[in-house]
Amino acid sequence: MIVDHRNVIELIFKKIRFKIVVFTKRIINMVKTKSNLKIINIISALLVLSVIVTWLLHGAEIFTKTKILVDKTTELDKMLGVKNEVWVDKFILGFDYSALAIAIIILTTFTINYYSKTKRKES
Repeated sequence: MIVDHRNVIELIFKKIRFKIVVFTKRIINMVKTKSNLKIINIISALLVLSVIVTWLLHGAEIFTKTKILVDKTTELDKMLGVKNEVWVDKFILGFDYSALAIAIIILTTFTINYYSKTKRKES
Protein backbone atom coordinates (compact mmCIF):
# COMPACT_ATOMS: atom_id res chain seq x y z
CA MET A 1 0.00 0.00 0.00
CA ILE A 2 1.49 3.33 -1.10
CA VAL A 3 0.63 6.36 1.00
CA ASP A 4 0.92 9.84 -0.40
CA HIS A 5 2.66 11.77 2.35
CA ARG A 6 1.44 15.13 1.09
CA ASN A 7 -2.18 14.15 1.67
CA VAL A 8 -1.41 12.91 5.16
CA ILE A 9 0.46 16.13 6.03
CA GLU A 10 -2.39 18.25 4.61
CA LEU A 11 -4.91 16.35 6.75
CA ILE A 12 -2.78 16.86 9.85
CA PHE A 13 -2.47 20.59 9.17
CA LYS A 14 -6.23 20.88 8.55
CA LYS A 15 -6.95 19.21 11.90
CA ILE A 16 -4.46 21.45 13.69
CA ARG A 17 -5.86 24.56 12.00
CA PHE A 18 -9.41 23.53 12.95
CA LYS A 19 -8.42 23.01 16.59
CA ILE A 20 -6.69 26.40 16.71
CA VAL A 21 -9.76 28.11 15.25
CA VAL A 22 -12.09 26.40 17.73
CA PHE A 23 -9.78 27.25 20.64
CA THR A 24 -9.51 30.88 19.52
CA LYS A 25 -13.30 31.21 19.19
CA ARG A 26 -13.76 29.82 22.71
CA ILE A 27 -11.30 32.34 24.13
CA ILE A 28 -12.92 35.22 22.23
CA ASN A 29 -16.37 34.20 23.50
CA MET A 30 -14.97 34.07 27.03
CA VAL A 31 -13.60 37.62 26.74
CA LYS A 32 -16.81 39.62 26.63
CA THR A 33 -16.04 42.07 29.37
CA LYS A 34 -13.09 44.34 30.00
CA SER A 35 -12.35 42.64 33.32
CA ASN A 36 -11.77 39.29 31.60
CA LEU A 37 -9.57 41.08 29.06
CA LYS A 38 -7.54 42.63 31.87
CA ILE A 39 -7.07 39.20 33.43
CA ILE A 40 -5.76 37.83 30.12
CA ASN A 41 -3.39 40.79 29.77
CA ILE A 42 -2.09 40.26 33.32
CA ILE A 43 -1.61 36.54 32.70
CA SER A 44 0.30 37.20 29.49
CA ALA A 45 2.49 39.80 31.24
CA LEU A 46 3.26 37.26 33.97
CA LEU A 47 4.11 34.64 31.35
CA VAL A 48 6.49 37.03 29.59
CA LEU A 49 8.07 37.94 32.92
CA SER A 50 8.50 34.26 33.83
CA VAL A 51 10.20 33.55 30.49
CA ILE A 52 12.60 36.46 31.06
CA VAL A 53 13.39 35.35 34.63
CA THR A 54 13.96 31.77 33.46
CA TRP A 55 16.31 33.01 30.74
CA LEU A 56 18.22 35.10 33.29
CA LEU A 57 18.46 32.17 35.71
CA HIS A 58 19.89 29.98 32.94
CA GLY A 59 22.74 32.44 32.52
CA ALA A 60 21.38 34.92 29.95
CA GLU A 61 22.99 33.07 27.06
CA ILE A 62 22.35 34.28 23.52
CA PHE A 63 22.08 30.82 21.94
CA THR A 64 20.48 27.72 23.44
CA LYS A 65 22.94 25.03 24.44
CA THR A 66 22.29 21.35 24.98
CA LYS A 67 25.82 20.41 26.06
CA ILE A 68 28.48 22.21 28.06
CA LEU A 69 32.23 21.63 28.30
CA VAL A 70 33.32 20.62 31.80
CA ASP A 71 36.98 20.59 32.85
CA LYS A 72 37.71 17.42 34.87
CA THR A 73 41.45 17.91 35.06
CA THR A 74 43.05 16.50 38.20
CA GLU A 75 46.28 17.62 39.86
CA LEU A 76 48.13 14.76 38.18
CA ASP A 77 46.79 15.81 34.79
CA LYS A 78 47.99 19.37 35.47
CA MET A 79 51.48 18.15 36.36
CA LEU A 80 51.61 16.04 33.18
CA GLY A 81 50.17 18.89 31.09
CA VAL A 82 47.07 16.94 30.01
CA LYS A 83 43.65 18.52 29.68
CA ASN A 84 40.66 16.37 30.58
CA GLU A 85 37.59 18.16 29.20
CA VAL A 86 34.28 16.35 28.85
CA TRP A 87 31.04 17.39 27.15
CA VAL A 88 28.11 16.97 29.55
CA ASP A 89 24.43 16.98 28.56
CA LYS A 90 22.84 20.06 30.10
CA PHE A 91 20.11 22.32 28.73
CA ILE A 92 20.77 26.04 28.94
CA LEU A 93 17.95 28.23 27.67
CA GLY A 94 19.10 30.87 25.22
CA PHE A 95 17.67 34.15 24.04
CA ASP A 96 16.61 32.58 20.73
CA TYR A 97 14.00 30.27 22.30
CA SER A 98 13.08 32.87 24.92
CA ALA A 99 12.41 35.51 22.27
CA LEU A 100 10.30 33.04 20.30
CA ALA A 101 8.20 32.19 23.37
CA ILE A 102 7.75 35.88 24.19
CA ALA A 103 6.75 36.66 20.60
CA ILE A 104 4.14 33.88 20.61
CA ILE A 105 2.69 35.10 23.94
CA ILE A 106 2.51 38.72 22.76
CA LEU A 107 1.06 37.79 19.37
CA THR A 108 -1.62 35.65 21.01
CA THR A 109 -2.48 38.43 23.46
CA PHE A 110 -2.75 41.05 20.72
CA THR A 111 -4.92 38.71 18.65
CA ILE A 112 -7.27 38.09 21.56
CA ASN A 113 -7.44 41.82 22.33
CA TYR A 114 -8.16 42.73 18.71
CA TYR A 115 -10.89 40.16 18.16
CA SER A 116 -12.54 40.80 21.50
CA LYS A 117 -12.72 44.55 20.79
CA THR A 118 -14.21 43.97 17.32
CA LYS A 119 -16.68 41.50 18.82
CA ARG A 120 -17.76 44.06 21.46
CA LYS A 121 -18.24 46.73 18.78
CA GLU A 122 -20.53 44.41 16.80
CA SER A 123 -22.75 43.59 19.79
